Amino acid sequence: RVVAAVADQAVGNPAAIQYVIAGVPLELVIACAGINRVVALSAGEAVSPFAAKELVIATATDQAVAVRAAIQQGLSVAFLCGNSVSGVVPLHLRNHAGRPHRLLYRQGMFGGAMSPNPTEKWEQHGPDESLLVGARTMSPANGSGNWRVTRADHWIFAGTGMRNGDEIPGLVGWEHHGDPGAVPGLEVIAAGETLKAGGERSSYAATVYPGPKDNWVFNAATIFWSMGLSQPPGLMPPYSHLGRPHGVDERVQRITANFLEKCRILPAR
Repeated sequence: RVVAAVADQAVGNPAAIQYVIAGVPLELVIACAGINRVVALSAGEAVSPFAAKELVIATATDQAVAVRAAIQQGLSVAFLCGNSVSGVVPLHLRNHAGRPHRLLYRQGMFGGAMSPNPTEKWEQHGPDESLLVGARTMSPANGSGNWRVTRADHWIFAGTGMRNGDEIPGLVGWEHHGDPGAVPGLEVIAAGETLKAGGERSSYAATVYPGPKDNWVFNAATIFWSMGLSQPPGLMPPYSHLGRPHGVDERVQRITANFLEKCRILPAR
């Protein structure tokens, strides 16, 4: 909401909003033309026009189409979460008193249901979210795993000292993205297996792909990404599906900063 308010007021006057993550100031620059702008989607935050965890749409595909169009116009996007674009949710329905925008439910899934269930009566599915995010919600959607590097020579790992096969323990989970989409130029920078408490296995894939105007889209593939960025006082890392994130990690911070620098949001080091 804050970002949206500043953007609405930034007519001919780009504004900067400053965040502090683990003591490191990050500037999120809102350009009035929408160029060189990063929208960070993270659990617990909502950045207009999104809901943090699931992309909420007014009609079947309005918001997803709008975000893809913005990327084509030069918007850089970081999906620092898992299950980021999952449920198709209508917003226009009225309640018994006739007030609009009061009845919400999941009428379908982006990309369709990965594991069809005869008890689920979907009304309308959305487009394949992997073409927007770079990957999609998996089935099972829950699990845990280590975040394993597959493209250590990629610019996003600059200064981390990471090599192919290196892992960040417990960073993948509770929900995650996998099954990379057929996006031109997409690269899988980290990938591996997840394990659910009941023994079910799935996979995840962190991706980066270029936009057409020197902009970028980063999918961290895990809802626990923020756990590696900062640890507010009193926070206890959650334990789920036989694993847990291990708290602040300088490599996660540097990867995030590298993305912001590449998008010209932070000055190059």
